[in-house]
Amino acid sequence: MAIRMMGMAREGLLASGRELAAAGIINQPDDLFFLTIDELHSLAAGEARDWPAVVAAHPARYARETTRKLIPRLLMSDGTAFAEGVGKVTAAAGMVNWLAARYHRLLKGLSTWYSTLILNN
Repeated sequence: MAIRMMGMAREGLLASGRELAAAGIINQPDDLFFLTIDELHSLAAGEARDWPAVVAAHPARYARETTRKLIPRLLMSDGTAFAEGVGKVTAAAGMVNWLAARYHRLLKGLSTWYSTLILNN
């Protein structure tokens, strides 16, 4: 549902972007995606600015952000990190190995506890 709503919002922005580009206010319809929410409100309110210049400053910021170190999407307790770009098979195999190790540790702990319980009774 949320994904569908985001798609609808994107299409609405692109439709507005096409109108603004046709009017010469921005250069391309997708330029709107580089504006902040406050800038979008100002643009919608008809504020007179050099909008192509405002938009031009943002792609440079976007390009700089894409050079950042990847932040893991999933960080396991043993330090294993899964970041975007890791193949599904690799990530799944890593997860299975991690879960198997944890399950083995749990079973070992339970068998030790159970043995101690039986020996003490």
